[in-house]
Amino acid sequence: MDSRSQTRTWWQDVISLDLRSLALFRMGLGAVILWDLAIRATALTAHYTDQGMFSLDQFVHETPGRWVFSLHALSGTAEFQAVLFVIAALFAFCLMIGCWTRVAIVVSWVLLVSLHNRNPLVLNAADPMLRVVMFWAMFLPLGARWSVDTVFSAKRVCTSSVFSVRTMAIILQICFVYWFTVLLKTGSDWWDGSALYYVFQRELLLTAWGRACADWSNWHAPMTYAVIIWEVIGTLFLILGGGWRMISILGFVAFHGGIAILMNVGLFPAVAIVAWLVLLPTVFWERLAIWFPRCRQSMQTLGLKVSQIVRVSNKVKWELKESSITGSVAVGICLLVVFVYNIQGLYEDSNDRYQSQHVENFVKVLRLDQRWSMFSPNPSRNDGWFVCWAKLSNGDTVDLFSREKFTWQKPENVREHIPNRRWGKIMFKMLDPSRMEMRRRYLALVVDEWNTTHGREEQVRSYAFRFVLEVSEKDRIASRQLIDLWTAGVDQPSDLPMKTDPFLLMSGN
Repeated sequence: MDSRSQTRTWWQDVISLDLRSLALFRMGLGAVILWDLAIRATALTAHYTDQGMFSLDQFVHETPGRWVFSLHALSGTAEFQAVLFVIAALFAFCLMIGCWTRVAIVVSWVLLVSLHNRNPLVLNAADPMLRVVMFWAMFLPLGARWSVDTVFSAKRVCTSSVFSVRTMAIILQICFVYWFTVLLKTGSDWWDGSALYYVFQRELLLTAWGRACADWSNWHAPMTYAVIIWEVIGTLFLILGGGWRMISILGFVAFHGGIAILMNVGLFPAVAIVAWLVLLPTVFWERLAIWFPRCRQSMQTLGLKVSQIVRVSNKVKWELKESSITGSVAVGICLLVVFVYNIQGLYEDSNDRYQSQHVENFVKVLRLDQRWSMFSPNPSRNDGWFVCWAKLSNGDTVDLFSREKFTWQKPENVREHIPNRRWGKIMFKMLDPSRMEMRRRYLALVVDEWNTTHGREEQVRSYAFRFVLEVSEKDRIASRQLIDLWTAGVDQPSDLPMKTDPFLLMSGN
């Protein structure tokens, strides 16, 4: 084999995707969308209706131009939102089982973009990751294996893998996440080894395991450097192909699994792991068939039985078509624009920033906008917790969050009263002084929930919404201060130890 043939074989190995990996990736996408919808549905009224914290009037006021669309903004009622949630869940389920796969992934992406545009204040790092991965997935043969579509198909796909500009696009997109997050980590904390120390001082982000590991100061510096090195070298292993590709996949799955165990960062670890599943090489499935032959036989038998049951309805034809030149060119252009957009994002905070408005509009329309600035340029030193003092009709004072007697003492778990990461994001948006209307709407929900579950003697008469800001420095808490977010009623909390000295609050803890 000459050098040109070897290069072509190596390149095909690098950008090829196994159809079984695409099928597993498809199932994972459907499951993640359903999981995401279930979490969002718990705050459907609060986050997506006119009775909640971000009404349609606020949406219209804050929508940046004509490039943003949202089907969810057609109505501010809870019933309308619920219908769209159900439709999204149905298409996500179809995607998961591979029924009308192409339609399911396109509709799921459209509804996801619509949902993200309706309330951007609850979005976190998982959302752009899921959004862009689903965009590239629309151009891939997700239903070629292990799908209802193949059961109904009269034709069979003989190839086991595909490679094209389309497969290259999703592979590079996954790499962009890690390459650009490293390039954005320009702060001194990442290069002097203290970054993870400050990350693990942010109790609002930590799970129980994370809080247990926060005091292990000896491993903060080596793990800080390990994160930087792995995000660069781990992705380069993909280019080497072969066994190196499996090392890269297993390494990043373990990496994100560790993040999920230690930190509360929403669905980001799950979305990232699902994205890496698409890269599983053909050799993985070949080895799996050798190690678990009975499992393979059982799946083939099950598929045969299902096929016999539904063969009478064999009206839907499906086959793996060759990638059209037009489609490949379109994907190539989108990929180039995304790369340029990420490059421009490196200079977003600098004075010499240059950004093409055409590129900006292009990515906003397709919601390919992305900036992988997790803990960049330095991890934030700010942490804290919310309190909501309230005086009841019977004279008692309570915390409307803990529903217990009010105290300024720091809770053992500062995120105990924040239901999930999306609530955490929008609550921290309320620290912005311009968000007074959002604060009012949020407290109306909190007070109404209390009053409807308590009798006449325990109705809220006055309340005060505060945030206790805690700022960390190396090996110590530098300061604590109280931020007044909202006050209502004639009574006020009289025991404010921070009025004279911010650091007196919980000084005994």
